[in-house]
Amino acid sequence: MRSRERITIIGVIVLLIGVLGSHQTIAQTSTTGTHVPWDKLHKKIEVTFPDSLKTEFEKFVIKHQLKLNAKQCNDGKYTALSIPDDYGYQHVVMIEIKEGKIIQIHYDEANPDALSKRNDKEYNEAMSITGATPNKAYDKYEFQLLEKQDLSKIDVVSGATYSLYRFNKTVAKALDVAKKKD
Repeated sequence: MRSRERITIIGVIVLLIGVLGSHQTIAQTSTTGTHVPWDKLHKKIEVTFPDSLKTEFEKFVIKHQLKLNAKQCNDGKYTALSIPDDYGYQHVVMIEIKEGKIIQIHYDEANPDALSKRNDKEYNEAMSITGATPNKAYDKYEFQLLEKQDLSKIDVVSGATYSLYRFNKTVAKALDVAKKKD
């Protein structure tokens, strides 16, 4: 039997809490009191062709008045988790916000076998032919967000287009909880 590092979704969250400390978990209702249909966005991302993802994401952001940065967000640590995607992976992010800036972030995906994409050697080897393993892509997306402080300014990593919009959706979900009430 192959040796794999297994991490459950709960394990990923616990691991991230260890990295970022205590946090607030997201809800389906935004801080403005309006229902954000995150599951619809999630499903839209899964079935949209890569060249249309940006447009579809932008339409959703505008329609639901979502934040793409941490300006006017409460300081704190926030977690967001998705429903499973078409391959069974759930997307999880933990962010820390201080003085209107994201100062820490960790993103990962884990499947029903509780295997983290970042730690799945076989998956990373298979994806390396595209030039974009989860480790490389997620690190680049995290770095860009910390540097640019705005989801709309993150450049896609070649071979990881769907990962970008899964990342953006999950971070937007956490930012929605963090935003200050009007």
